[in-house]
Amino acid sequence: MLKSEKGITLVILLITVIIMVILASVGITYGTASADEVQLQTFSYELQQIQGRVDVIHEKMNLESETSYITLNGKVLGQNITSSSAAVGTLKRVTGKDYNTTSDGELYLNGGTNTIYRYFSKKALQQQLEIKNAKLDVIINFKTREIISVKPHKYEGKSYYRLEDI
Repeated sequence: MLKSEKGITLVILLITVIIMVILASVGITYGTASADEVQLQTFSYELQQIQGRVDVIHEKMNLESETSYITLNGKVLGQNITSSSAAVGTLKRVTGKDYNTTSDGELYLNGGTNTIYRYFSKKALQQQLEIKNAKLDVIINFKTREIISVKPHKYEGKSYYRLEDI
């Protein structure tokens, strides 16, 4: 006589594996989307930190003169934007304006208007603007208080350079 054996049949095992694969793929997709959102929020938060510091500095400065550099307490802030070719390229891409470089390395709009854009590396943000754990290189125009990330943050197929882009 044959005994009836209890156990998992091949069909049940196959169905279980398929359900587990579906659940795992949904979990991975959701986890990736969540991680991308967190990275966008981190990018936005750092730009907000920099914006707050720039607003404070802007109020302390007299920016009426057409100087090509910005000082605070006698110290020049940032670097000439032409010290970073990536920063110049980003500025042209984001603003859509054409710039010329003079023999002394200053960046001007066509027509001779000084841009007053300054380049800040991560290290300069930490040292000069006291932004802790800075992860971005940025371009700052203290006159207009505009902040542009040198490298865009990509999210859902779009590139974000500034807070107003988000």
